[in-house]
Amino acid sequence: MSCKAILRQVGRELEKQGNICNSAEVYSKAGDYENAIRLYILDGKIDLALNLSIKSNDLISAKKVAKYSLEHNWIYIVAMFSLMT
Repeated sequence: MSCKAILRQVGRELEKQGNICNSAEVYSKAGDYENAIRLYILDGKIDLALNLSIKSNDLISAKKVAKYSLEHNWIYIVAMFSLMT
């Protein structure tokens, strides 16, 4: 089993325990950016979600961050996203 696979398992266990922030960090270290971004959004840490979506160069995740920002009237995040694309 690879190191990344082990980290994903640890991330899943932390998430099951309700430890959202640490789980997101572990997912990020495992390269599982989609789950990390999902949890950062869930935890309200939009800045971390946006930074990770930029780092991962994942357009789908970036759209999730932008959608969440629009739903919560966080225009500055949407403006930052528009500068990325």
